Parts: sequence; C-alpha cells; structure tokens
Amino acid sequence: MVVTHTREDLNLKDLNLNLKLLEDNIKLLELRVKKLEEEDGYRKEREEEEKKKGSTLEKQFTILLAEWKRLLPTNQQPTSKPVLDRYLAKFKARMRDAEFRLEWQPTLERASTHIGIRKSKNITLEYFLRNDINWRKIQNGVLDFWDKQYTDEEIQPTVSAYDVWEAQQNG
Repeated sequence: MVVTHTREDLNLKDLNLNLKLLEDNIKLLELRVKKLEEEDGYRKEREEEEKKKGSTLEKQFTILLAEWKRLLPTNQQPTSKPVLDRYLAKFKARMRDAEFRLEWQPTLERASTHIGIRKSKNITLEYFLRNDINWRKIQNGVLDFWDKQYTDEEIQPTVSAYDVWEAQQNG
C-alpha cells in the first residue's frame, strides 16, 4: 500500500508544526517574563536593603564622629560638609572590613589612653580612616613610642640657658 500525500496535506502538517512551535515559544516567553518580574522584585528588595544599610552606615558614622570628639578632643575635629562627606566615603570603605566593624570603637578608646596620640597633630580622623593600615597601627600599639616623648617632657621639664642664668642671679 502506497501512501501519497497531497500538497495540502503537507501544508497542513507544516502549519500544525509551526503552531506547536509558536505555542512553545509563547510558553518560553511567559516563563522569561515571570523570571524577569521576580528578578525585578528581588532588585527592588535589594535596593531597599541598600538604602537601609546606607542609613545605618550614616548613623554609625555619626557615632564615630561623636566618639572621636569625646575621646580625642584635642585632635583635629572635622566640621565642614565637604570634608565630612569625604570622611563618610572613607568610613563606608573601611566598614567593608569585618575587623574594622568590630574594632574601630575599642581602637579609638585605646588611642584616647595614649598621650602621644592625643597630642599629635598627625592623628586626625582622616588619618584613622585613610586606609586599612593606619587604624591598625593604633590598635596594635605601633604608635605607642610617641608616649615616651611626651612623658619625658612632662616628667623632666626642659631647662633653658635662661633658666640657669635666672637661678644663678636669684641665688
């Protein structure tokens, strides 16, 4: 038995195959749209989380400024908005480091106990936030040698030639 197909039969089969392909493509497109909608929802959630995180970092920066002023009042205090914005950016960069997040407050407290750090004009908030090395210098006691300089000056005041002359004159 020989089966013969007419041109119309073949066209009908082609149309059915094309229809099946179109239906499959529509299903794929619907899945892609659903996935994009989920990703968009996820993206919006992440944006909201980032906003919350940003406001949290700004609150922590405000705490840092207050602690700096309280613990190191003789060191340079930042006041202008552009400077504070620059320091906020540096603070955000440092806060990516888990160790800094845990140790910045104890490090500031440690710094406040050292006269050399309190009297130094070099130790500023910019120095503290500049990179991952500087705050660790304070934390690990690398700058403690500065204390000896100030302690020696306070214990043994400098005697000038004038002081010696004056003592001789007064008898």
